[in-house]
Order: sequence, then structure tokens, then C-alpha cells
Amino acid sequence: MNLPDIGMSPELARLDDAAYAVIEHHKRAPDQRIQGLQDPTFQYQLEAMRYRLALTDRVAELERQLAGRYYKHLPVRWFSELNAEELLRVLPTLIEATLGWGHGNGYLMWFAYGCLDSLPRDQARDLYLQVFARSMRVYGMTAALPDERLIYAAETFVTSQQIYHSKTGHEYQAALRDVIRVGMGERFVSLYDQEWVSIRADDAADAVSDGRTERTDHS
Repeated sequence: MNLPDIGMSPELARLDDAAYAVIEHHKRAPDQRIQGLQDPTFQYQLEAMRYRLALTDRVAELERQLAGRYYKHLPVRWFSELNAEELLRVLPTLIEATLGWGHGNGYLMWFAYGCLDSLPRDQARDLYLQVFARSMRVYGMTAALPDERLIYAAETFVTSQQIYHSKTGHEYQAALRDVIRVGMGERFVSLYDQEWVSIRADDAADAVSDGRTERTDHS
């Protein structure tokens, strides 16, 4: 997918350059790797510190990147170097963006869902339901969709969300069902419930394979 290059701040560009240097560094044989202060891993740590301390509005920068850059080209490091306040500001935009990614960019997707799962439960619940409801409104997904193309897109949206597999998705399964019922109608609730039949089967298989107890719905 070809999108115009939207550019990035100097701080973000230097962070990327330092990360690529670390990757190349680790491709070398151990006896060929640079040591001491010139070690690319140390240089990356310096750039990460400069990125966090710079006056650049990192949240505004990352929201711009989420809006204008192909999602598979969004690295986790841009977000993992944020402080807690910045993460909380960008998380609604990030999670909403992941709802349109299908199975793509799993690293950033599960970073976002890990952040969601780490929040206090009431805060996670509110964010989860609000973001999902807003996405439905933005994409015009209602019970009265005008044509088959939009109906198919809505069906795919309801049945393809990786966020359902998160801790928050499990805990608030019933609460999201109510959001879908109000916004999209019973037809899409049925599709959502069918998706959860598959998820529970996957959970049961995982529990058998690794000895875990199956997670339950606490909504």
C-alpha cells in the first residue's frame, strides 16, 4: 500500500535511526560488535532519553502518524518510550486505530491491548466501550445499513477484532454486547456471540495444552 510520506519530527527520526543501528549491530558476529560508549544499544538509550525529554508534543506527533502512515509501518518503540500521562492521552486513538487493522501489526496491537489491560478495571472498561462505540459511529455502522457492501464491512468489523482476546475483552464481553445491540441491532449481536463461541473454543484448547484455567466473563 503506497501512501505519501508524511515525515516525522527530528526526535522520532533519530530514534528510528538508532533502532536500525541496533538491528544491524546484532547482525554482526560477536567479535565484530562495537563496545563501550559507541555501542548502538547505548546510543539508542541516549536517543530514547532525548526523545522523552524533547519539547516535541509526542502525542500530537503519534496521532498524526496513526492518521497518515500505513499501519504496518508503525513501530512499537514510538509508543513504548512515552511516559504514563502521554500513553493515557494517545491510547484511545491507538486502540481505535487497531480496530481497523484485522490481524495486521500484531506487535503494536498487543502493546495497545497490554496497556488497556494494565489500567484500573473501571477505567479500562470505559475506554474499551467508548472507543468501540465511537468507531461504530465514525464508520456509520448502524442497524440500517444502506447496501450489501457496508453490511459486509460491518459484519467483518464485529467478527474480526483481536481485542476480544485481551483480558479486557474477556471481562467486558457482555457489556460490549449491549453496546453492539444499541448501535447496530440484534443481527450483529448474534454475529458477536458466534465469534465468542470460537474464542471460547480456542481458550479451552489453550487451557488443555498449557494447564491454565479457562477465563470467564465477569461483566
